[in-house]
Amino acid sequence: MAVPVSHAGARPLEGRHSRLEATGKLTQYVNSLDGTADYTSDATGQLTGADYDYQDDEAYQYDANGNRVTANGSTYTTGANNRLLSDGTYRYLQDAEGNRTHRFVDGNANGQLDQGDTDITEYTWDHRNRLVKVEHRAGYAAAVDKVVEYFYDHENRLVRRRMDGDGDGDYEQKRVFAYDGNQIVLDFQHTGAGDAAASDLRWRYLWGPAVDRILAEEEVDGGTDDLVQWTLTDHLNTVRDIAKYDPLTD
Repeated sequence: MAVPVSHAGARPLEGRHSRLEATGKLTQYVNSLDGTADYTSDATGQLTGADYDYQDDEAYQYDANGNRVTANGSTYTTGANNRLLSDGTYRYLQDAEGNRTHRFVDGNANGQLDQGDTDITEYTWDHRNRLVKVEHRAGYAAAVDKVVEYFYDHENRLVRRRMDGDGDGDYEQKRVFAYDGNQIVLDFQHTGAGDAAASDLRWRYLWGPAVDRILAEEEVDGGTDDLVQWTLTDHLNTVRDIAKYDPLTD
């Protein structure tokens, strides 16, 4: 399956080619800008290897339940209820409903968050299992050095995000999202004191009819249109490349 992407009156921006086996599994993806990727899968369709000619290769192994066991040399440990305990670097803790509550470097390798542990991230969830706060500390006894909070509307859509970048209690970065249905179409970003206002509009997003199919994003600078970026997606609507409009070459 070959798909050229071009601009009227100009040479193609990008060419893509996908190869599938009889069962529908993707075995090769070729992008004229990046290169070739060859994929291997197990009998259940799980990715076991990716051979690239433009970046490091990847290799994966899984247990009988489909949980990752190894990934590119790192060993994963899974506990009861298929919950991740360790990815070879970080230790993870979950609440009774399976929500991640902590991620940290387990300094004494005892599986608990305690003295000696470092790079600690704590996650807070509300009664609807929505992520509402993320806090980071450099060490177990250290003060919080970064906080991000999330706010939702009655339809469970993320409508606001604010960040305290140094843990001093002042939220200096704010973002507000406006929706058309379930897709974000306007992104307001504000830095400093006060709340985001209409003048803080930073991005507009254009979506296609398929679920989560982003077509373009338009940067707004001081109320004027400044930059349009068109997303070039693959067969799964994953963004592979971004094309920017350059008025100087129009």
